[in-house]
Amino acid sequence: MVKNSQKECIFCNSKYDEKHKSCPHCGFREPIKVSFCFLFIAVILISLIFYFANSGRYLELKQNFLVQNAKKIEKNLKEIKIRPLSNLSYLSKDEIFSKRIEYVAQSIVFKDKAYKPDENVYQIEDKLPWIAADKIAKYGLNNNPDIAKGPSRHSISVNNPEILISFIVPDYSKKKNKTYNQKDYLLPKKAFWDYKNKTIKTYFDYGAFMNFNPDFISLPMFIDETNARDLGYNWFYAYDSEGVIFDEMPNMSITPYKIKGCYKKGYGCNLKEGCNNYSPYQKELVFRILDRNSYLKIKMWKDKPKKLNKKPDIIYEMYFE
Repeated sequence: MVKNSQKECIFCNSKYDEKHKSCPHCGFREPIKVSFCFLFIAVILISLIFYFANSGRYLELKQNFLVQNAKKIEKNLKEIKIRPLSNLSYLSKDEIFSKRIEYVAQSIVFKDKAYKPDENVYQIEDKLPWIAADKIAKYGLNNNPDIAKGPSRHSISVNNPEILISFIVPDYSKKKNKTYNQKDYLLPKKAFWDYKNKTIKTYFDYGAFMNFNPDFISLPMFIDETNARDLGYNWFYAYDSEGVIFDEMPNMSITPYKIKGCYKKGYGCNLKEGCNNYSPYQKELVFRILDRNSYLKIKMWKDKPKKLNKKPDIIYEMYFE
């Protein structure tokens, strides 16, 4: 007969058969042995039970975190005052420069009392007409003797240094003689300066613009970037976008592009004396907006960047809602 092996009670040191789970002399019970695998599974189960039991609290904490983070981002933003269009026609060069200097001095982004308009950008001549936004929207360019009457379309840039990019809405509308509305021009409805990240954010009511101008669906958008160039930002790179496409290759979404925009005398207004207007056409900057909720983000540098990941001097973002 095989004898059962003996073990010693850790409490009273008495010997007893190992088949017993407790000491017959003092009644001490041995601790239960738990395998590591069982312990791991138990921990997982307990954790899952705790998670589901507190999931509502978890979601609440997550929501609070997101709200607090959004508030921190908002603290970095300063709203940019957007001045309305104004009539520049037949003003002298000095009068326009005086207004421009005043607006830059008041800018929350570019405030500079020593600023003077760059005359490579402002090649304007005295007392010439400027194309009026409402007249071109109503009647187009041809046979329009009143083309210069009313708020000038390029005054959005002259009056607002922070709007580094504005739009030159061409005469695509088939609805002539309609009542003029600011929605005829894709003007920013609001803008903010994110001073911590050196980013200007502009927002456009693109839905209202399309409702008012259905003929513009997916047509090329020509930009006026003279503000950027006047303030020293000479190189553009469209590094991020959604719902925006470029037709030409190469373009500013492929490689940094040196901008060339300026205001100078031209004859695009079809007036005998000519007019102060934007020039030149730059196909590398032209893009199409496919739908609402699109955006385009552009890095801008004063000097040509050696690498695309070089920190920009400023970032300009456009959101089409």
